[in-house]
Amino acid sequence: VGGAVSGKLYLWQLSTGRLLLAWNGHFRGVTALATVAADGYLVTAGEDAILHVWSFASLLSAAASDAAPPPRALRTWTAHTLSVTDVAVAECGPHSLIASASLDQSLRVWRLADGVRRCLHRVEASAPLTAAAIDPAHRALYAGTSE
Repeated sequence: VGGAVSGKLYLWQLSTGRLLLAWNGHFRGVTALATVAADGYLVTAGEDAILHVWSFASLLSAAASDAAPPPRALRTWTAHTLSVTDVAVAECGPHSLIASASLDQSLRVWRLADGVRRCLHRVEASAPLTAAAIDPAHRALYAGTSE
């Protein structure tokens, strides 16, 4: 999987290198990609301040048919006001968490599985954020800046 400054997302077949699917995922450049491997999801973030969650099953289905409509995101979160710069995933079955860092100086936490569309938790920083990480045991959340 790859993203471009145009906002396009690309899905390749790893064993052959063949491009399976290209679609418009964001309005501006793609800045971060992460997978929730156990659940089969792709998380994308962009300069458009948007996070999308895509189902790999739906992406593969769209790739298999020329007549299929363009892929639609399973979840879309729009709480950031500036570019999302990084995404981190803490897998935990149906309770997987996603953290997003942004130039708007916030780190936000989202829950993937439930129907909650709003941010679960927000941390404000004193500078634009460029990195996010979650402790594998889900005990800590980390953020980094360029300063």
